[in-house]
Amino acid sequence: MALMRLEGVSFRYVGAKDFSLSDVGFTVAPGEFVLVVGPSGSGKTTLLRLMKPGLAPAGERKGRLLFRGKPVEEWPLRETAATVGFVSGDPEAWIVADEVLSELCWTLEQIGTPAADMRLRVAETVQAFGLTPLLRRRTYELSDGEKQLVHLASVLVARPELLLLDEPVSRLDPVSAGRFWDAIARLRREYGIAVVCADHRTEPAFAMADRVVCLDEGRLLWEDSPRRAAYRLWRSDDVRFCGMVPEAARVCLEFAEAAGTPWRPEEADRLPLSVREAKAWLASMAKTDDAAEYDAAEDGDAENGAAKDESAEDDVVEDGTGVSFRRVGDDFGGVAAVCRDVWFAYTPADDPVLRGLDLTIRRGQWLALLGGNGSGKSTLLRLIAGFERPLRGDVRVYGRPPHRWKDAERPFLAGYLSAEPRDYFAGETVKDDLLAVARRAGCGVDEAMRLADIFGIRRLLDRHPHDLSAGERQQAAIALLLLFRPRLLLLDEPTFGLDAGARRVLIDVLRAACRLGVAVVTATHDLSFAASAADRCALLFDGDIAAEGETDLFFSDMFYYAPERARIIRNVARRSTFGSSGRGGVASVREEEMRRWWIASGENAQ
Repeated sequence: MALMRLEGVSFRYVGAKDFSLSDVGFTVAPGEFVLVVGPSGSGKTTLLRLMKPGLAPAGERKGRLLFRGKPVEEWPLRETAATVGFVSGDPEAWIVADEVLSELCWTLEQIGTPAADMRLRVAETVQAFGLTPLLRRRTYELSDGEKQLVHLASVLVARPELLLLDEPVSRLDPVSAGRFWDAIARLRREYGIAVVCADHRTEPAFAMADRVVCLDEGRLLWEDSPRRAAYRLWRSDDVRFCGMVPEAARVCLEFAEAAGTPWRPEEADRLPLSVREAKAWLASMAKTDDAAEYDAAEDGDAENGAAKDESAEDDVVEDGTGVSFRRVGDDFGGVAAVCRDVWFAYTPADDPVLRGLDLTIRRGQWLALLGGNGSGKSTLLRLIAGFERPLRGDVRVYGRPPHRWKDAERPFLAGYLSAEPRDYFAGETVKDDLLAVARRAGCGVDEAMRLADIFGIRRLLDRHPHDLSAGERQQAAIALLLLFRPRLLLLDEPTFGLDAGARRVLIDVLRAACRLGVAVVTATHDLSFAASAADRCALLFDGDIAAEGETDLFFSDMFYYAPERARIIRNVARRSTFGSSGRGGVASVREEEMRRWWIASGENAQ
């Protein structure tokens, strides 16, 4: 018997004209991992919430959801609260207690667990997840990675049979995300928990999944095995879908096409899904003749794809994105912002978050800030935006201390996107907010509607902002910022919730801004985004900049913070050169050229 069965499920939110889900049906077997993919707004989160009755949104539902063969609405809420767990990518919104121990007990209290049993379950869970050092900590003191681990443990303490994951690692640094997926793998391996996961960052999930379900505009397009699903997504003409292909499969598919021997449908069951599988496949394609040399003149795409377009640097004519920016002059020696010996702590009793940090941001430059959860990336953005003031040291933006800006001028000088885009909406509809901000920014309705078209949110204008998906809300929030045409953009996790198509639009818009002299600073855990889009990267550690440099050289020295594409090709390229090896005569490629290739092509492929 299926653990969860969906039969012809359709759903429409209260007041909505259209259905968010239409005739969706599939099953989840005990212990199975089902990955749900689809563009932003395709209905993934709505689907997951319907599968847990206590979180089901208000609206009209058709069809049947059966848990252990019985309609979910017939189960007591106390029962499904325990047997169906839900883990969000935003633990801040789900943690209810002040202390970690209280948070772990809260779920058990809600389902009426006896005190003796509660103590046993909490003790077991704490030991299993290594939470002993955090047990007496205040939840607001935890890093995002620690909060997510506590959030997961607080769900698992009820011993669910089905775990629903909604973009679970979207706010985690690469190391914390790896720990999270390790915990999920162990739960499945040792306890047989079934998992349904919706995520845009598909790399680990694809390799773990038993089956992939693809949604678009609320409809189930198809379901397939992970390897065949990756191939189907790759063959799509829609960038929203081909951008969902996990990096391991993408690298191999790209290389096969470059070799003139594209992957055939009948070979899809052999498509690599993990770094290990991809490295093995690439090694099988490598020839060990060290005398073979890569000739840039014969194969100029790798060189030219990574090289900057010098003519584009000089061309400040507004390009094809349709977004207009104020052209930023070369005042202050081309420096947009500078931090000198900056120290910061949120209270006098706290340890400093930043310790003597020095950083220079130049006009027309895109800088990506990387680092672990709690390393100070968001704090640094808030200091540059003027929302915080350093305890010691100096922050200047275009020659002025940002904390002294007047509120009326602030959004014109620096467009700041926080990690919580809900904060940017106050109206009953997206259109209300868009037009209100346009009036404040001195823009006409036509310009506001043009931005809505560019970011693909015109169809959402009559929706309440809180009814949007995470990706749709993110796009709308960024559009609001751009109405002011700021001279500096400070974006905290800008790709959160975005599908591949939306990421492509965002990158095009930000690159257009840089060409017009706008400085862009993004704090992100999305390594592929940083590697393929930023001019420079900086790694924060222990309150200071541990490493900084041009993007290609920066990632060449990284190990744990290397994008998956780099990890796949690095050692293979060092060991040998790529050659014909009976697969269509690929020109050999030196490691340096391969490095340029993955940086240049990684995001373009998406």
